[in-house]
Amino acid sequence: MAIPLRFILTGKARFLLSADVPLCAGQVARFWNSFRTFRDLAMAALMLLDGLRSSEVLQLRLEDLSLSEAHLGVLGKGH
Repeated sequence: MAIPLRFILTGKARFLLSADVPLCAGQVARFWNSFRTFRDLAMAALMLLDGLRSSEVLQLRLEDLSLSEAHLGVLGKGH
């Protein structure tokens, strides 16, 4: 069965959207295993799993992390 695809043009970016088709386990594993460094993996995880914007992730510093309190201070919209 073919899944209909459509293009949406917003500003300068063009996005290809499809119906809600979940990734299979192999595709998810390939995605997470594709990162070459722990830094890149952590950046992707913060954006995908915690909802941080790329600009927020890029502004993070080691001082923003408190392992003892399990806290990460993030400045973003509405800080």
